[in-house]
Amino acid sequence: MKENRKNFLFFVLSFFVLFSCTKEKTKRENYENFLKEECKSFSYQNKNKVSPYKLESGVAEASMQNYFMTLDPNLKRVPTERLGEAYKEVKKSYSRKRTNEVLPLEWTEIQSNMAGRVRTIMFDPNVENKVWTAGVTGGIFYNEDFFSATSYWVSISDKWENLSISCMAYDPNNTQNFYAGTGEAQTAVIIYRESSGRGSGIYKTNDGGTNWEIIESTRDFHYVTDIVVKNENGNSVIYAGVVSGIYKNVVHQSSPSDGLFRSEDDGLTWTQVLPNIPGTENPYAVSDIEVGIDGRIYVGTSGNLNAEGGANILYSDSGTEGTWSVFADYKNIIESDEIYNVPGRVMLSASESNENVIYAVVGAGSNTELMSGFNTFIGRYFLRSDDKGETWTEKTTPIIENDDKDWAYLSWHAMTIKVHPENENIVFIGGLDLWRTDNAGEEWNHISLWTGLYDETTLEQYVHADQHFIAFNPNSNDDVLFATDGGVFYSNNAVNEIVTFESKNNNLNTLQFYTCDIYPIDTSDLYMGGLQDNGTLIFGQEDTIINSSKISGGDGAYCFFDKSGDELLIVSIYYNQYYYLIFNVAFFGAGIESGLFINPVDYDYKSNTLYANATSAHGELNNQLLKISNITTNPNQGAVSEFIELDTDVEVFRNYRCRFSNCKYFEYFCWRFGRYFACNFF
Repeated sequence: MKENRKNFLFFVLSFFVLFSCTKEKTKRENYENFLKEECKSFSYQNKNKVSPYKLESGVAEASMQNYFMTLDPNLKRVPTERLGEAYKEVKKSYSRKRTNEVLPLEWTEIQSNMAGRVRTIMFDPNVENKVWTAGVTGGIFYNEDFFSATSYWVSISDKWENLSISCMAYDPNNTQNFYAGTGEAQTAVIIYRESSGRGSGIYKTNDGGTNWEIIESTRDFHYVTDIVVKNENGNSVIYAGVVSGIYKNVVHQSSPSDGLFRSEDDGLTWTQVLPNIPGTENPYAVSDIEVGIDGRIYVGTSGNLNAEGGANILYSDSGTEGTWSVFADYKNIIESDEIYNVPGRVMLSASESNENVIYAVVGAGSNTELMSGFNTFIGRYFLRSDDKGETWTEKTTPIIENDDKDWAYLSWHAMTIKVHPENENIVFIGGLDLWRTDNAGEEWNHISLWTGLYDETTLEQYVHADQHFIAFNPNSNDDVLFATDGGVFYSNNAVNEIVTFESKNNNLNTLQFYTCDIYPIDTSDLYMGGLQDNGTLIFGQEDTIINSSKISGGDGAYCFFDKSGDELLIVSIYYNQYYYLIFNVAFFGAGIESGLFINPVDYDYKSNTLYANATSAHGELNNQLLKISNITTNPNQGAVSEFIELDTDVEVFRNYRCRFSNCKYFEYFCWRFGRYFACNFF
């Protein structure tokens, strides 16, 4: 009897284990199939092998990477609703810290003179030379004395519930009142990447920026593209551009709708004032708002979630419902084009010296010219109006010599315009780089070079790629500020034949790290990290600031210090491309272009072997690993399945000399190991 009972219990237990394992296997297979289906919606394009120091930002691949890293496997979506709970937990931890309760971790911030993407700049109306800016993932910062070489940015929003800020404005009637719009609408579309930076409405301060609160009536404004506050007969009227977004098939519909929302009572109530897009019941989606010196309001549009309503320009003298004129000529011209037939985003700039003059740049997309399987959008048209927006004249657009890319080949993301305050014929526009015309678009000067960082002859013309906003100093038209994917840049000679720029990112801590590693010796204080679009950096506690000394460029991925004490660093960029630095010997690379954008990898220091996922998001090298052995001597590599070598060895990158953007810093790093390392510019 006892034996039978034991057998029965063993049978039940075995069945339970088998059932559980089968269930887990089925669950895993279902999730794997889900991931494969998600990848099908992301069109694959062969990636060109280029120098790691002149890499594109990989916006499409980065977005898919971020999506897979943040989705909940059970929900099969990104649980954005948990942000609120996370914010409460952060506030709770902050409160415990203030009461001296012991916390599990204590963090020390390291300053940086590098920065991530910013889309807005605002000169403080109350304090001369004080400037405000904001990161799309880092919140709001101010610089008390922007033009001082020693001044730095100060964050005011570390404990805010939403750190995605895209636009700012102040009240001309009460300059203590500032407004900040949340959500990054420019990336909240199904093109290249989709944004998880959903907003929470509009923040307001009534004490010049010290204390901020969300205007409760705006909490359903998920993406605020622009804000202006207009003096209307002594009354401050707020105008906010509101659009909707989508993230991996989850629609974030702003409520009650898209459009231009107007408030006469400081945000207590709002009225949507724009007309509907013809043939629909949806108001136009606003990409930009401008107010002329005569008070006329201009609105540029972009396509909504249904790709409707782009490439239109509207204007009104009163800004109220039923008073808007619509200029749709270029929307119609674009739709009739053979190639670039998708109406895109419009950005505007009104002259401050001539009330009749306003400029526009208009984006257009193509269903046939694709990038990563999606419509390509370029800066198609540069327009000028001499009658306050009633009619427009097409001018030339910049041409990049020896390059097949348009000046704003990511016009849905990076495209901006600004007229010189004193000269209606001088106009600055930005796409990948910055351009200036001195004769209203007849000719163009290419004034900044995002590749200048890698060339000593153009170093002073370097401005980080992707331009988003241009602001003149109201106290000096010689001072111009530029918001980019790499923070804030400044020029005091922007109308010269040769324009020079300066990075102004001291402590603008908006860098986005993918990975990091710590040097494995107790007495060492060295750290290394891979960043989005800012390469791989190395620094230590002796360094009071993270600077622009890069080991490699592009998007920095996984990185490793050798834990055996060998003088070896391993860094990677996207798609399994690895670079090995052996002090005093060489700098070379290896890797099979495979795997994911930021690819899972680990390093076995005991056997001097690196293992990485080789399977791409589209199924190539399915269920295989990339194995690279003999790293410090002669790297041998191939894909392995179940740890069985396959005959898939490929040609590797080798024999690279050290190519750093800042040799002096890296020589300092090598000196700390008691070795000298020759370093040459690329």
